[in-house]
Amino acid sequence: MPETPKKPTAKQLSYLRTLAQRTGQTFTWPNSTQEASAQIRRLKGTPASSRLERQIEHKQIADQIASAPADSTRVRDDEVHGWGSTATWANQPTRAAGAPAAKPPAANVGKRTELARYTTPAGERILVGQRVNGVVHVSDIPASPGGRAYLIERGLEQDGNSALNALIADYVLCRTRHSRYYAEALVMPSGD
Repeated sequence: MPETPKKPTAKQLSYLRTLAQRTGQTFTWPNSTQEASAQIRRLKGTPASSRLERQIEHKQIADQIASAPADSTRVRDDEVHGWGSTATWANQPTRAAGAPAAKPPAANVGKRTELARYTTPAGERILVGQRVNGVVHVSDIPASPGGRAYLIERGLEQDGNSALNALIADYVLCRTRHSRYYAEALVMPSGD
């Protein structure tokens, strides 16, 4: 099985950024220490540009971005009607007065999956996982109707199953170990 290359060190990345600024060059983000070393050797072989040269180049680039006709990020006067909070995009179709606003697309919500259960003095609670628009959400909900639900984490699909398992184990351990504290902290004051 081939050995995975080591990631570049923070020191290498910092040095790369310094060299790139000093020489007025860019670099491809390295995936390994070897690639970082190769980029460092390349940039060290490039003569450094003076501070004045770098300032002039930055000003030229900024001026080109601000005045280029194909600048797609700049909002032009002919694209907007009105000012401040009443401003609207000029190319948006207007709706008739009193007409309902267009509905946003419905969220793509997956099935809830029970991940764990635990008991507190206030009652039994369940950790559930659910995909919402492709993003994994982990929530803490009461087992019986009523009570509050809490979003614990979202975006775990990027970290993998081991991160999910670690989160569940740690959360349940903390909640059961400190159940009295959590039960008192979660009590809402009455409106009386």
